[in-house]
Amino acid sequence: MAFAIEEPLSAGDVDGCAQVARDSRLRVIGDESIRLIEQLTALPEPSRWIVNVRVSKTGGVLRAMEVVAEATKLGIDVIVGCQVGETSVLTRAALAVMASVQGAVIGAEGAFGTHLLSSDLTDRTIMWGHGGLLRGEDVPDRGGGLGLQLDPAAVLVPLEGT
Repeated sequence: MAFAIEEPLSAGDVDGCAQVARDSRLRVIGDESIRLIEQLTALPEPSRWIVNVRVSKTGGVLRAMEVVAEATKLGIDVIVGCQVGETSVLTRAALAVMASVQGAVIGAEGAFGTHLLSSDLTDRTIMWGHGGLLRGEDVPDRGGGLGLQLDPAAVLVPLEGT
């Protein structure tokens, strides 16, 4: 049974989405309409919303953490999402955002790794396995760069004619 619908109207039409939520009795997952804290605080009827926070969409790990913290304060549930084709770098960043809050994250997208990419940019690929679960040993928990090392061969692309 459905409990929510993702951005059923044009981005920015929060009043219309709130009306859809009331009429359908579904919560609205704000995606393109919500990237900034100011957009969260302006939402009518916060309990009818879920915000889809994407690290790349919000401008980085710290800004994504700020949006998640504000959503939590306002009583808005959170999905930490990803863009199609994100590398393990952004998957690891999203995991850091999820770890920054307790209880507000009701869903997560991402960790597709080489299920969608022909190769990754890092020394290990963080992606879901059997049952849609991440294996703990695949997720680094310390070190600079969120514990990942870039694979120089994957990052350096030769220029034409060189």
